[in-house]
Amino acid sequence: MEGNLTLEEEAAMAADQRSEMAASMARLEKVVTIVVPIFFTLVVLVGFFGNLLVVLVVTFNRQMRSTTNMLILNLAVADILFIVLCVPSTATSYALPHDWPFGDTW
Repeated sequence: MEGNLTLEEEAAMAADQRSEMAASMARLEKVVTIVVPIFFTLVVLVGFFGNLLVVLVVTFNRQMRSTTNMLILNLAVADILFIVLCVPSTATSYALPHDWPFGDTW
């Protein structure tokens, strides 16, 4: 019966629930440190080569040089820069959640 618990029993139950939640969060953190960087690696690979293909096609094919395709070219270049400069550091922060290997400046 829940209503007949003493304060010590309630405190023990609360402590058990907190320890179970802490263990669950530790397991989730381990999974995130593995799965998210793998996913980001796939995003980097697919995004880099896909956008590179767009840049190459628009650059070397004169028929593809319309105003719309110039906008798409600029978006592809911006996407490549984001993928190369931002995504690896974000993946690193997920892989090493309690350690930042890039120094104290950031």
